[in-house]
Amino acid sequence: MKLCYDPVNLRLPGEEIDPLSATASLSGDEISMVHFKQRVDGRIATAVCDGDVDWESQVGILCRIGYRGPYLFEVASHKKLWEYLAGSREYLRRRGFHETDE
Repeated sequence: MKLCYDPVNLRLPGEEIDPLSATASLSGDEISMVHFKQRVDGRIATAVCDGDVDWESQVGILCRIGYRGPYLFEVASHKKLWEYLAGSREYLRRRGFHETDE
């Protein structure tokens, strides 16, 4: 059994779980999928951006623990969906995330 991992969900109201510590406690083999999204000021953002989860550090930890994908972008349904998705991919690329074919 594997975990579908979403660091943003660890920051939901009432939770006291640090997403960086939680990610570092896992091995790459324990994760089936990672969700990319962001929360800003208590609300889910329309794209992956600066916010509650430090994605640059998350990406670094995921690399160190040997996780190699797959990934799922969770961006809000919107008339600019494709623009938000492209911006999210670029945001993560600038933070060290390299997409794979997986």
